[in-house]
Amino acid sequence: MPGGGLEYGEEFEECAIREVKEETNLDIVNPIVHSVINDKDKRAHWVTIGMHTTGFGGELQITEPDKFAEWKWFKLNELPENIFFPSRRVIERFVKKSSL
Repeated sequence: MPGGGLEYGEEFEECAIREVKEETNLDIVNPIVHSVINDKDKRAHWVTIGMHTTGFGGELQITEPDKFAEWKWFKLNELPENIFFPSRRVIERFVKKSSL
């Protein structure tokens, strides 16, 4: 899942648009915050802002081959086991909120 850190003074929505473009070449529209999660592991502690979008355009590309070998689409109920744990938590919160 695309992601990254906020730049100083940047809004969550601006960050989502920028990070998705930088990492995938896709242009997202209307990014919406759906969760705020307190994440930590043995090495770090951070806040994950879960967001989703109502649409996107452009051509999917590998723009950071040193970080990503490929991009794949998965059904929400068919995610791989080795997904980054903060990404899994964001998806779980989105699915739970969408089913309410």
